[in-house]
Amino acid sequence: MNYHNSTFKINDNGQGLKRTQLKRSAFKRPSYDDIKGYKIKTKARARRSPELVAHFDRVIQLGPPPGMEGSGRLTIHHCHSGSMSDNGYHRGVSQKPSDWLVIALPEDLHTGSLGIDGGMGVLTWEKQFGTQYEALEWVSYRLAVNVFDKSKE
Repeated sequence: MNYHNSTFKINDNGQGLKRTQLKRSAFKRPSYDDIKGYKIKTKARARRSPELVAHFDRVIQLGPPPGMEGSGRLTIHHCHSGSMSDNGYHRGVSQKPSDWLVIALPEDLHTGSLGIDGGMGVLTWEKQFGTQYEALEWVSYRLAVNVFDKSKE
């Protein structure tokens, strides 16, 4: 019977345990020159539909929801957690929410120190600036598109 650890192979051939040094493989990590000309395969990212790209543009043109004005350029925020979970819009761990459930937020309220995805955290942010769910209702009303139904398609 053989046992292995990272350095030694231990043989038990009925005559007691014997440790022997494992041989290191001769594997050498390829250099850039070795792989030049070969295409490195990466996971392909799905493209957004023209309808979705147009929706993002309309959300940015609409601007931030009332009470969520700040400074910096407008960015697209995918609504998640907090009020979204309370209203039945969950996502799994490490899964991005629907591209239809987005609002426009200024950089400082999105990723800055006061940001929902920055230093503040979702629950605290929603107490101070209003809920994401209400902001989505406002976006849905102003754009005359039911983003909640679209997110389930």
